[in-house]
Amino acid sequence: MPSFALATSRKQSGEIVDRFMKRGNDLEFITYYSRIFKTISPEELADRAEELIDKIVLIGAANDPYDLHVTPVSAAMSGINIHAYTVATILSGRYFYQLHRYTNWAIAFISCFIVIMISLMINIGVKGLLMRIIQVTLLYLTIRLGYYFFIEHNIIINFSYSLMMLTFGLFAGDIWIGMTTIITWIYNKINHIRESRTENIYTQ
Repeated sequence: MPSFALATSRKQSGEIVDRFMKRGNDLEFITYYSRIFKTISPEELADRAEELIDKIVLIGAANDPYDLHVTPVSAAMSGINIHAYTVATILSGRYFYQLHRYTNWAIAFISCFIVIMISLMINIGVKGLLMRIIQVTLLYLTIRLGYYFFIEHNIIINFSYSLMMLTFGLFAGDIWIGMTTIITWIYNKINHIRESRTENIYTQ
């Protein structure tokens, strides 16, 4: 059975709906972009009937407190408005394109690899401060890049993986550097003790 929005959209354009169905997605995102829907109250209907010619008309309560729902753009949107946005999404062809989960992970691994390589190549006294600056810069650029693709191209990139990898990648790098420093210190300390004992034996 088609959804209400899909069946309503097919009344307007079967070709657009067929193109929409070819996307083959089980779930689709509703695009709540700037759009104003005409709202006509029952008492205004007789005087504004001509405005409904060749239009899709949805009938429902716009302010029913029992039919208000949380959406990404509103904490309380009526069900009829959500249906209107859904129908508008299908008919406008402004669909969201979501990258595959493996692609998101690939971006995350590449980002983490670059950061770790930069960390290993830097050998200056202010390495810690410099890496923190690079980390914050990369986190900012990641957020900006996700925003750009979402707003300008309707592409959803799940950068949560990248943000997580960038954060914990540097943290893992800090742990690695700290552990190697401790192990090197212990190794040098043991060698120093051994050398001291050897010198004492030769002295005796």
